[in-house]
Amino acid sequence: MKKILKKIFFILLPAVLLVSVLAVTLSACILNNVDVGISMPSRSLPRWQLDAKYLTEAFEKEGYTSSVLYAGDNVELQLRDIETFISKNVKLIYISPVDASKLDQVCQKAHDAGIKIIAHDRMIEDTNFIDYFVTFDSAKVGASCAQFIVDKLDLDGANKEKTFNIEIVGGDPGDPNAKSVYNGGMDILDRYITTNAQLKVLSGKIDFEDIATAKWNKDIAKTNFKTLYQDKYLGTPNKLDAVFCSNDSTAQGVAAALTELDVEIEDFPIITGQDCDIDSVKNMIAGKQSMSVFKDMRTIAAEDFKVGLALLQGETPVTQTLVNNGTKNVPTVICSITVCTKDGGKIGSVTTSSIEMALINSGLYTKSQLGL
Repeated sequence: MKKILKKIFFILLPAVLLVSVLAVTLSACILNNVDVGISMPSRSLPRWQLDAKYLTEAFEKEGYTSSVLYAGDNVELQLRDIETFISKNVKLIYISPVDASKLDQVCQKAHDAGIKIIAHDRMIEDTNFIDYFVTFDSAKVGASCAQFIVDKLDLDGANKEKTFNIEIVGGDPGDPNAKSVYNGGMDILDRYITTNAQLKVLSGKIDFEDIATAKWNKDIAKTNFKTLYQDKYLGTPNKLDAVFCSNDSTAQGVAAALTELDVEIEDFPIITGQDCDIDSVKNMIAGKQSMSVFKDMRTIAAEDFKVGLALLQGETPVTQTLVNNGTKNVPTVICSITVCTKDGGKIGSVTTSSIEMALINSGLYTKSQLGL
């Protein structure tokens, strides 16, 4: 039997090696003919895959080829990905950085090779060597989440004299958007926490460094929040009224922690988020998340494409403003956002769109995908 297996192995080995060589060769050929490189931080958030999908489809329709590389939330791997694009003489690279402060040298290398760099949704910091930035207004995202909490609790109206408990869950410390979301939210919440004393943070965790969640990771958010809730709320008279979550994956982590601790849905706090990831939309339908800021990836892909196409055609892209990255004022396009809730309607000063209107009627999801 062993002799037969050994014979089969030596018969198959050349075929396996040939397939491997062909795969590597084909990959190299594909990269050698790529016009546009797209460097995404990871596949861990569904939005990065959607961003890449819409962007590649747009270029394909215009006859341009593109390649997407995902860095697995590893900055060293992202640097290698960008180096690969540079070595293959692409004309344009979109980068959404894993760590916004670590790309100056590789951006300079691309610049020196005549390759244009577009920062996608996350600013690349402290470098002169990026050309454009296409993004959503992260500070406005945070402000929308915070204002939703203020209005939902009616802190300026009937509940002006009451106090409520709130906790804060932030995003990745290496992502400048995480700090922008936090700052935008705290610009509103700070008055109710420190001046009016209407909102209490029983954990004492308010500073960004104390509430950040590495890689925006759902499981890390769940573990951190489960510990916090057990320490400050579980088995006590304290009621948690709101959680300012900076995005959907952290919101999902909070909801998962509460579910594991057997908190009834009717006792769930207000939970905010952003991105309208499908799991968070399902949580909104189930009553486990209160809202999510919808950043339509089709919109940012379309704006990204407009900027990139202009550059490929030797034209100057149309932008709206300049955003400083610590070294340079970068020409920027800012995309619009929508606050989405299960049923829509006005929450105090915040106008929200329903899941059906914003997400189903727009074609992002079908009712069957959402279990409706």
